[in-house]
Amino acid sequence: MDKKGVFASLDNSPIIKVISGISARPVYCDDKIMVILFEVENEVPMHSHSSLQFGLVLSGKVKFTIDDKTKIVGRGSFYYIPSNIVHGVKVLEKPFKALDVFMPPRKDYKYLFTST
Repeated sequence: MDKKGVFASLDNSPIIKVISGISARPVYCDDKIMVILFEVENEVPMHSHSSLQFGLVLSGKVKFTIDDKTKIVGRGSFYYIPSNIVHGVKVLEKPFKALDVFMPPRKDYKYLFTST
């Protein structure tokens, strides 16, 4: 990361289909942190990864499950998911958009930043 800071704009960020029903707009990535805006049509299947994740719901409403906890969350809701904890969402109100931060960056999403 630039020690003097970074500005990023979604206007300069392409929309990339991750899998059917999930698109991503890469915002920022360095060797320590990755920031991505996601839009989900129907669901994010239950999964886990080695990166910790936290995010902010920007629009929509979902049934969000983290490990054994399930909660309905909407615009303005914050979530934190520790490393290797299973989690997923089911969309209740569209459009569901969330700004997610991963630390360290997820290796399987690095390709999103090669086209920016």
